[in-house]
Amino acid sequence: MTRPPSDALLASGRPDPLWSRVAGSILAAVEAGQYPLGTRLPPERELCEQLDVSRVTLRRALAHLVEAGALTSHQGRGWFVSRPPRGDWPSSLESFSETAERLGLAASSTVVEAAREASSLDDAEALGIAPGTPVYRIRRIRHLDGVPTALDTAVVPEAAAPGLLDHDFTRESLYRAMQARGATVHRAESVLESRPADAAASEALQLGRGAPMLVIRQLVHDERGRAVLLSLVEYAGDRYRLRTTFTKGG
Repeated sequence: MTRPPSDALLASGRPDPLWSRVAGSILAAVEAGQYPLGTRLPPERELCEQLDVSRVTLRRALAHLVEAGALTSHQGRGWFVSRPPRGDWPSSLESFSETAERLGLAASSTVVEAAREASSLDDAEALGIAPGTPVYRIRRIRHLDGVPTALDTAVVPEAAAPGLLDHDFTRESLYRAMQARGATVHRAESVLESRPADAAASEALQLGRGAPMLVIRQLVHDERGRAVLLSLVEYAGDRYRLRTTFTKGG
């Protein structure tokens, strides 16, 4: 059996606790496909030998991965990969629901607000429309496998997708609903930042006030370059991550 890619993660001099580095090594092996969904990890004694750690340290790492949802523990049977790690950076423009489908997770939504209103100055400027132009504002709590993961606020010009509010956004993807109403999604400009949770996000996602959040602001354009969606998605920092790969040019 291939050893987990642990050498770099377990190198001395790292400030992380040893159990955290062990958990990272195991998670890296899961992400690399060494341990597919539903498979059992090697016995604890074998893992201890592979990673050169004590059983106490290994079990602390495994317990952390259980808490994170990457593993499950079955008494007398061992440790199993429960699902792909939560979060990924898509290689193409896709909705929250589409990302969840690709990762094998169940996406659901609680609609907090769905209304037709006059656009604010800030929203109008971002969308390139006149202030007061009718827009749809849709705010949802997004869940992954039943866990509240993100607070998603979307603003769509009414002219881009007339009748959008007739759709059921507890189940339906916003992108798909927009496409059904004649609005195509072609390109997005994204800004990522980290900030503490405010009162609204804390309540919606059951977080402590000031908990770290990953915030993504997107302006989505159609094939003609027209802005059709302004979105702000606030992810709970301990429940979602984005991962990408960079390749050096030249």
